[in-house]
Amino acid sequence: MYIASFVLKMVSNRFLVKVAIGGAIFTLTSISGMKIYIENKFQRQDFYLKSMDLLRNYEPAEERLGKPIIDRTINIGELHHNYTDGINARLRIPLKGSITNGALYVLASRETPKESWHIDKLDLEIPSHFQRWTFYYDPRDSSKVKITGGSDEADETSIIDNNAVQDTQAS
Repeated sequence: MYIASFVLKMVSNRFLVKVAIGGAIFTLTSISGMKIYIENKFQRQDFYLKSMDLLRNYEPAEERLGKPIIDRTINIGELHHNYTDGINARLRIPLKGSITNGALYVLASRETPKESWHIDKLDLEIPSHFQRWTFYYDPRDSSKVKITGGSDEADETSIIDNNAVQDTQAS
């Protein structure tokens, strides 16, 4: 009992406040560091790198956003946009170009966690032009043909069934 009261007399409120503030700063720094680590881990994933490569090779994106197209940090707090379960991935990558900003929406998948990622679909959104269109579909599905938009009149991408294309050509 004597030791406890002696220790309490030595510890002032000012010291306790400093410890609390130091603990809060440590906790916030740790959480921020973990968030940055997870965001950087997303940016090193195969589906992220493949998607950005496909976007940078898509000329209408360069025309509308402007060169260079810079990928900005994703917000891992937006779970409705940025999510992966190891088999499927959904991602919204903010973009900045010399002309305007935009976003790349990615859908990717793989059969097992040990396989490489396949990009299933890529959408490009340019909010300043009120446009969003699909410019890439997975070529693994050979029954579909990839058609890319990008002209001023038609910024929509559609999938055409190969059988329907053959039927039209035969008539």
